Amino acid sequence: MDTRNNDEAYVNFNWDKLGFGLTPTDYIYIMKISGKDNFSEGSLSRYGNIEISPSAAIFNYGQGLFEGMKAYRRPDGGIQLFRPELNALRMKNGADRLCMPSPPVDVFVDAVKKIVLANQRWVPPPGKGSLYIRPLLMGSGAVLGIGPAPECTFLIFTSPIGNWYKCGPSMNLYVENEVPRATPGGTGAIKSITNYSPVFEAVNKAKAKGFTDVLFLDAATGKNVEEVSSCNVFIVKDNVILTPPTNGTILPGVTRKSIIEIALHLKYKVEERDVPLMDVLTADEVFCTGTAVGVTAVASVTLHDKRTVIMVSEPRVSIFGAPSAVIVEGFFLIRWGFLVAGDLLEFLGWGFPIINSSLRFYPFTGGYSFIFEIADVQEPSSFRKASIIPQWQAAMQDEYDSLRAQGALGFCASASDTSLFVKQDGSNIIILLLYVDDIILTSSNSVKIQGVIQELSEVFDLKDMGKLTYFLGLQIQYKDNGDIFVNQSKYIKDLIHKASIETCKPTPTPYKPHHQLLTSEGTLLADPTLYRSRVGSLQYLTFTRPNNAYAVNTVCQFMTITTGIMYFVDIIHQLNAFSNSDWAADLNIRRSITGYVLFLGNNPISW
Repeated sequence: MDTRNNDEAYVNFNWDKLGFGLTPTDYIYIMKISGKDNFSEGSLSRYGNIEISPSAAIFNYGQGLFEGMKAYRRPDGGIQLFRPELNALRMKNGADRLCMPSPPVDVFVDAVKKIVLANQRWVPPPGKGSLYIRPLLMGSGAVLGIGPAPECTFLIFTSPIGNWYKCGPSMNLYVENEVPRATPGGTGAIKSITNYSPVFEAVNKAKAKGFTDVLFLDAATGKNVEEVSSCNVFIVKDNVILTPPTNGTILPGVTRKSIIEIALHLKYKVEERDVPLMDVLTADEVFCTGTAVGVTAVASVTLHDKRTVIMVSEPRVSIFGAPSAVIVEGFFLIRWGFLVAGDLLEFLGWGFPIINSSLRFYPFTGGYSFIFEIADVQEPSSFRKASIIPQWQAAMQDEYDSLRAQGALGFCASASDTSLFVKQDGSNIIILLLYVDDIILTSSNSVKIQGVIQELSEVFDLKDMGKLTYFLGLQIQYKDNGDIFVNQSKYIKDLIHKASIETCKPTPTPYKPHHQLLTSEGTLLADPTLYRSRVGSLQYLTFTRPNNAYAVNTVCQFMTITTGIMYFVDIIHQLNAFSNSDWAADLNIRRSITGYVLFLGNNPISW
């Protein structure tokens, strides 16, 4: 698949400033459905406009459904969904209500998995956000008379997102007591395309007054709370968790269901019943749940311009009180893919891991260049069932470890680096460096490399991807004489842009000679987040700029010119070490400072 059209947008994307807005990714998924069970084979297409008839039922009669889901980057670098089968079932219920055929649960989940894999580079780093997934089921067939469309289109697109609300960790709600969100017997309980548009007017008015969102009352009595415009609502009162029932006017949220199940499992009392507005105004705590909002605390509720501040029960934990703090913490640990144990262990099955089906082999030598990508992995017939079992990923890892233990491919794990694997065959050495789904493969013997590739091709479908030029921020250039030039020019430009110092003049030296920084001087930063980010970025820069290592680790605030490190072809393989020291040079702790560099021949390898 060609994703070069979006490469520039991706490279320049700032994950630290990710908001809740549309960012086009690489691919969309499309499947046509005609009749009850006549499903075409779904396919991936480049993100872009689609063609649909102006007389389609979705335009003329609003025959359409949508879902909202997220893919999360786990702390270990993997990607997972959260209970996707519930979204599939909710779409099916809505499709039955609107007389539409819908994809079965396994087809729905498989399609979501494919679109996430195709756009996996757009899944934000852990803690930076998530990849929002929008499945759509549309009556795309042309109709004139009132009736269901003869053909439907199942489409999925994605977009990386940050927080839904810009207000921060809590929200301020305005009570709407004149216009209901949904009415009994209507479509409030399904995620139809008309589910949210009736709230636009009330929400716009509330936001114009400075409120975060609107809390709607029920249409039957006008006294009980139902939902916020885009999420379910909970209250905590006297250690009892209360939430309105899903009786046909409230959308049954996946997050809502998960919070209730965790709370019940942890032995908290949960009641699904009518919740009078007065209970909300006198609650110990109020919070909202939804795919987009996650779990967000409510700071205040305003009725007729009278603002009620919600008191958080003690002991206070974060922005949530007890017992919700324990429940919410467990929910986020599970959803984001952290390992949990004890009372929460059985909920691991909620996290649906996605197999990362792209393995790239990158060359590091100038003479032999092989890059491959697994186009797809042939899944066993029982994979879809196995994939919802929480231990499946661990079992796959165990199988991989077993293969290595049996000497598969002849590689041995390095004792100093778990991502480094070495195979020695006589006088030939082949080295594999593994990083998540990327592998650098290098050797002085192209025949031996081909042997490894052949063995791998017996298991995977490999495709040649060309020569390595960019890897983890490192740019690799190959010289005609065999030299390899490694630099971080683009990485430096990104740092300069992020720090907004493009107009600053460069300095010829990385550090002022004989200058000392003292812990007793200067003023502490109120928020060290930005400082720490810059320091970490500069430390990574020393991979190709060893001459800046001292300045970075001392000052941690210096930007370099765009140079790198040159590795020369050399017949000398002697290992040489050089060091220097400055006796008691650190005035803070009176310790000596030592620097060193190791050369293999004329090329530096450690410093």
